[in-house]
Amino acid sequence: MIKNLKNKINLLMSLIEKVKKDDVFALASQLAYYLMLSFFPFILFLMTLAGLSSLSSSDVLNQLSVMLPKSILDLTQSTIQEVFDNEYTGLLGISILLMVWTSSSAFKAIINSVNKAYDFKENRSFIKLSIISIAGILALALTMILSLIILVFGNVISEYIEKFHSVYRVMLALWGIFRYTFIFIIMIIIFVGIYIFAPAQKLIWIEVIPGSIFSTIGWIIVSLGFSFYVDNFGNYSRFYGSLGAVFILMTWLFLISIIFILGIEINFVINQNKNKNKTHVIKS
Repeated sequence: MIKNLKNKINLLMSLIEKVKKDDVFALASQLAYYLMLSFFPFILFLMTLAGLSSLSSSDVLNQLSVMLPKSILDLTQSTIQEVFDNEYTGLLGISILLMVWTSSSAFKAIINSVNKAYDFKENRSFIKLSIISIAGILALALTMILSLIILVFGNVISEYIEKFHSVYRVMLALWGIFRYTFIFIIMIIIFVGIYIFAPAQKLIWIEVIPGSIFSTIGWIIVSLGFSFYVDNFGNYSRFYGSLGAVFILMTWLFLISIIFILGIEINFVINQNKNKNKTHVIKS
């Protein structure tokens, strides 16, 4: 037990040293900047794809409320409703390509963050990096759309369950647990995919699971906690006026960028520790 505790303390100290070495907060600032630039183009692209399905703006807003703080959801609400209500099919031409290209800049920043954490030297060509970035954005968008469709379809199942009055509450509770578990699993899968395919050298899925779980839980806690703080204590509109919502978005993106990069650092430290232990066992 003492040995396990000592190993955990050593692991924590290694993580702290790694965070200092990589200057995680500077990396998070850089990533948040690109996420900010890509946020609305990505939302527009995502909503344009969603508009091709049977989803409505209210369906999307209801499901996004699970993943985004209320203040940020309010900031994007008018954009989402406008895309759905006006049915911008014209966006499916050159405009949508521009949105994807702009959104991909955030994925390039993610690639840079992962490579920095693993000390990987980027040797892929500009064209290959661009293709990977665009593919990453498309995969992320399609995964989110599929998740939204499944979650909205869940409302139909909920209405069907209501017919069975005798077991209504139990079945509805179980279905509610399943839906939120589904969101949790989808978020883990997204992080696993990014952590595997973003770096210059491919990693295996088992190596990125700890950081993916941490990032998912961290995302949820930070989003809920930040939303609670803004709604109850943070009077940003008083100090920043109409820019208050933008400042809130920037702060939230910075916080989730820290969580995302910490997930990478955790993966690196855990795998490094495992490799050291294997080497020690072989030498013994």
